Amino acid sequence: MPLSNCFLLHKSTKLYSSVLKTASSKSNLTIPTDENEYEFNKRYRGLAIIISNENFTTLTCRKYCDDEIRLMQETFGKCLKFTVITFKDLKAKQINLVLKIACKQTEFHQQSDYFACVLASHGTEKSRTMKTPGVYYRDHCICGVDEDTACRMKMDETAIESCIDQGHVLPVKIAVKENNQIIISDHADKCFSGSFIFLFDYFRKTIVRKEDQGGWMLISLHKAVKEQLRVQKETNRIDILDVLIFMTREVSNSETFQTKFPEGTVNPKRKATIVFEHCLHKELYLYNSTD
Repeated sequence: MPLSNCFLLHKSTKLYSSVLKTASSKSNLTIPTDENEYEFNKRYRGLAIIISNENFTTLTCRKYCDDEIRLMQETFGKCLKFTVITFKDLKAKQINLVLKIACKQTEFHQQSDYFACVLASHGTEKSRTMKTPGVYYRDHCICGVDEDTACRMKMDETAIESCIDQGHVLPVKIAVKENNQIIISDHADKCFSGSFIFLFDYFRKTIVRKEDQGGWMLISLHKAVKEQLRVQKETNRIDILDVLIFMTREVSNSETFQTKFPEGTVNPKRKATIVFEHCLHKELYLYNSTD
C-alpha cells in the first residue's frame, strides 16, 4: 500500500541520511586531459534514485515492477558504482516529495560526479488550455499509483503560450581564488553534480514490456551498460551517448505495440522508440571503477 506523505517524508529523510553516510568512495579519481571532456574527479560516483510503480487504482498492474528495480539496482549499483536508493508504489505528490528530498542532499552532490533518476510507471497526456484559438497542446505526465500525475516539465506563465519548457535553474557562477583575489566566473560544466541523467519509462494505455522482466527501455539500458563494460576494457570508460544510442536501437528493433481505444478499435502494430534529449556541450564519459 502507498505510504502516507508524512510517514514517507520521515522515512525518506532518514533513508537518505543513512545510505549516503555509508556511500563508498571511488577507488580512483580520473582527471581527463582532453579539454572537450567533462571533468569528473569527485569523491563519489553519485546518487541514483529508482522509482517503480506497480499497483494502481484502476490502471493495469505493472507486475514486473520488482524485476525493474532489481535490474536498475544492478545497472547503477553493481555495474556503474552509484549509491542507489529505491522506492516502490508512490503517489504523484510522493514522487515529487522524494525528488525534492534528493535535491536537498547538497553536501553529497557537491562531492559527486553524477545524479541519476529512473521513473518507471504508467503515463498519460494532459491537455493545456491555450489562448490561441485552434491550438491544442498536451503535456506528457507520469502517473502515481493514485493515478494523479507528476508532470515531466516545469512551466512558467509565459510558457503556457510559448509551449517552451522552463527547465531547471542551476548555479553556474563559481568563485576562484587567483593571486589572493576572488574572481567570479561562469562555468556551466563546473556546477555541482555536473551531469544529470533522467530516464522515464512509461507509455499510455498499452504497456511495452518483456513479461516478467520489465519495460523494454530499462531492459535495454541494463543490456547497453553490460555491453559497454565488455567492449570498453581498453579505454576503461563508458560513453553515455553510446549507451543511449544502443538503448534506442534495441527498443526499436525488439518490440511492436498496438493502441487499444475504449470503443474497441485497435490500431495496427507500430514500432516503439525512445526519445532522449540532452544539453551536453562536451563529451561525457563514465570511467570504470576498479573496486
